[in-house]
Amino acid sequence: LNIPFRRINVSKVDYTDTSTDATSPPTADDYTKTDAAWTDFLASFTSGAILGDYDLTNYNKGYTKSKMGDMSLLVGWRKEWLDPTEFLEFAKIMIKGGVLFPTGLNKHKGHPFAMPTGYNGHWAFPIRFDGLIGLSHDIFLGGHTGVTIFSKESHKNYRVKTDALQNGFIKLALCDVKESRGTIVDAGLYLKLDHF
Repeated sequence: LNIPFRRINVSKVDYTDTSTDATSPPTADDYTKTDAAWTDFLASFTSGAILGDYDLTNYNKGYTKSKMGDMSLLVGWRKEWLDPTEFLEFAKIMIKGGVLFPTGLNKHKGHPFAMPTGYNGHWAFPIRFDGLIGLSHDIFLGGHTGVTIFSKESHKNYRVKTDALQNGFIKLALCDVKESRGTIVDAGLYLKLDHF
């Protein structure tokens, strides 16, 4: 049983105005840093008025949450061999499988920098394989591989881009979408040295 607790903190959010200087002649579609329409927009953006019109919290307040993540329950089987060959001290394998429950906090739509504490309401089925061999009394070689298979797509209400060229974290429009998490595969090796 794994019950994670997560703390998310996004703070000191700022931006850099990359529009052209007033001394540089702008192209037809550019605003200069001193253009009246641009400075009015920045004033409304900085004050939070524009974000408030779209039910978003002002970005400069940051985002902090401490909540439980997605809980998982796994069961498994383990096997160990002592002195399986003249070159190995021992060998161990463990196979586990189970369910990941969507107990974490979903992404909050009212803050531009909100993040979920889990997989945003998706169920999943993790499978894990671990192995460890003892090369001597002091040297161990281990490996891990796993796959997390998420349940099929679900319908969500997300903030989305309003233009193909839009970038950045802040998205104003809300839209119903189908979300598919796909599959996560992970693997790793490690070498452990004792008594050195």
